[in-house]
Amino acid sequence: LPKCSEGGLVMRSFLMATSLTVVIGAVHAAEFPPEATMPTAAEISAAFQGKSFNTPSPVGTIRSDYAKEGNGVTSFIRGQSDQGTWKAEDGRICFEMRNLRSTCNDVRFVGPDIYIGRSNGDVVKTEPR
Repeated sequence: LPKCSEGGLVMRSFLMATSLTVVIGAVHAAEFPPEATMPTAAEISAAFQGKSFNTPSPVGTIRSDYAKEGNGVTSFIRGQSDQGTWKAEDGRICFEMRNLRSTCNDVRFVGPDIYIGRSNGDVVKTEPR
């Protein structure tokens, strides 16, 4: 498997993209599992809205809390937090944060599991909290 990126912008690490508490030994891949399916925007919204996730990143686990109503999101990493909005599109989720750069990440489902494809090429599994 490819080595996880150690550098890059905190935003990329912070938002995927897509969340959550310390995961030790997280496996980073360059491709989605072969059985992964591309969800619709409605399926992504249903999977994320009102829920919290932990997502591994090169700088630590990102916890993302998605509002029950509306499109608010709060993300936490390394003792810091940021707030913003998110929107689902077919096959991806996009973020506009207050302090961090905007980003979009690919999303794929494998049964109940959710995988996030970051802009740096890493693919990681996000875990519900």
